[in-house]
Order: sequence, then C-alpha cells, then structure tokens
Amino acid sequence: MLRRGLSVVLAAVLAGGCCSERFSRPQTPITDGDALIKRMQAHSSKVQSFEYLTRMTYYGDDAARKGAVEVLAKRPGSFRFEALDPAGANTIAVLATDCERFMSHERGKSECAVGKACPANLARLLPLAFECEQLFELLGGGAPLILHDSVSGGWDDCEGAYRVALTRKADQTVQQIWLRPDTFGPVKVKVTTAGKLAFEIDYDDFEKTDDILLPRKIRFKSPARDTDLGVEIREQFLNSVDTDVPFKPVCPAGTLERELQCR
Repeated sequence: MLRRGLSVVLAAVLAGGCCSERFSRPQTPITDGDALIKRMQAHSSKVQSFEYLTRMTYYGDDAARKGAVEVLAKRPGSFRFEALDPAGANTIAVLATDCERFMSHERGKSECAVGKACPANLARLLPLAFECEQLFELLGGGAPLILHDSVSGGWDDCEGAYRVALTRKADQTVQQIWLRPDTFGPVKVKVTTAGKLAFEIDYDDFEKTDDILLPRKIRFKSPARDTDLGVEIREQFLNSVDTDVPFKPVCPAGTLERELQCR
C-alpha cells in the first residue's frame, strides 16, 4: 500500500512538473498584467543608484572564469564596471558608459575601445548584452522588459508567485516574469522566441538594504549566447551616487582610441 501511494505521488509530480511554491496564494490575487508590471516598476524605482562589490562566475565559450567585479550604476543607465585582480586590490579591466557612449580598457594594453553604448559594446566586460536601461533593471532589482503587443497576469500556484506574460507576435517572443507578492520584485524571468529559450534570470537570497528588499544572487543563463553568469553581491550600497564623473567614457591617458561599431 505504501509503495502504491508513493508511486501515485511520484506520477503526479512528474506529470505536473516540479513546483517551487515560494509564497502563499493571496486571498484576492491581482489578475491585471499591466497593474503587476507597474507595481514591479514602483519597487525597482526605489533604487536610483547602486554600488556593488560582486563575485562573478562565468561559464561560456568553452571557458570558465571567476573574479571580483565592482559595479557602480546610476539611473537611467550609467555604469562603471571594474574587474579586480585575484587579491582584489587593483583594477585589471574597466568599462564605463553614460548610456550614450562607452569606453573599455584592459590594464597594460595600448588600445582603448570606444563607441556607442549599444548592447554588444556594453557586453565587452560582462556577457550581458542589453540596452543600458534594461541592464540597470536587471542588476538593480527589476527586470528588463521586451517590446510587446499584449500583457496578461495572475497568480501561478505552481511557482507560488505572480506571473506576468508579455507577448510580441512579430517574432513569437514571450517573456514570463514571476513576482514576489510582498514587494512585487522579480524572482524569475524567462524569455522564449518561437518556442526556444532565449534567456532566463533567477533572483535569490533576498536581503534588505536601506529597507529595500533586493536579491544578493542573480543568475543569467542563455543557451543561445552560450552564457551562464552568476552574480553574488557581497557588499551593497544604494542611492548614494551623486556624480556622473565615474561614468564618463574617457580613455586612460596615453592610450589609443579604437572606435567599435555596433553589431
């Protein structure tokens, strides 16, 4: 009898998939997708700037890399990334952008890359090819949104979270975003095009900083880009950046500028 009961349970799990059941179902769930998106954006808008000390792990292009990266960012999409040496004392590579232009330089190199702040150029240091505003949302407690024709929303009993679906008919792209019911911050994002996975993002280890609940771990995976990037935020400071100087795309003195085209 016990074996039969166990087999029934296993069959049900396999048939229905593995459910996360993160949160309890609200008494009256919100079913308006636009309203859910607005609540997510209201949550992410609490972060106007951030400074992170991160430990990043990257798998892709038959390579595995780990290291510390300092991230400085300010809305709408200004960034400064500095990759540090193993001791964490010196910068070995830097990328800065004011969301219009960018510059990227590796220590010891005579050339410095410059150009428009398009996704391909912004991904030279970190494999996150997004528009600068989308990149801020991804790393700052929100979610990058696709251009879309329709929106739907509701409670997902399996995931134990709100689910928003954005659809773009032209290329059959669908974006699903799962949101916490307390802050409406994202816990998971999944984007498919013509049924194939484009990328997914998982947000985990939520902690409060200045009374704002944000993930301390972000994982971005994209089979299409052969990318698996883990971001662990070890130190976090919010809303303290009051200058644009760090984001000026100016090459180090003595280097030769090389203009890169957007691909």
